[in-house]
Amino acid sequence: SWYEKAAEAGQASAMFNLALAYSEGKGVDIDLALAASWYEKAAEAGQASAMFNLALAYSEGKGVDIDLALAASWYKKAAEAGNADAMFNLAF
Repeated sequence: SWYEKAAEAGQASAMFNLALAYSEGKGVDIDLALAASWYEKAAEAGQASAMFNLALAYSEGKGVDIDLALAASWYKKAAEAGNADAMFNLAF
């Protein structure tokens, strides 16, 4: 798919959209581990929504083992990148 080609070429938005596709089963079978992997790649590339979704994955154990310390770290990075949902979650 176009998303896969763009994601593999390092395009952060495509990585995020591919992760969403795998997490929601849009055009592909649901694969939460693969979704988490693409969220992580997009997050490391600076995509704030991917940082937030990766934090959610770590806090809920979706595709990765629950790791609240990693979740908090990604929430903090997402908040610093301007993600309002992450700011809200950090307030608790």
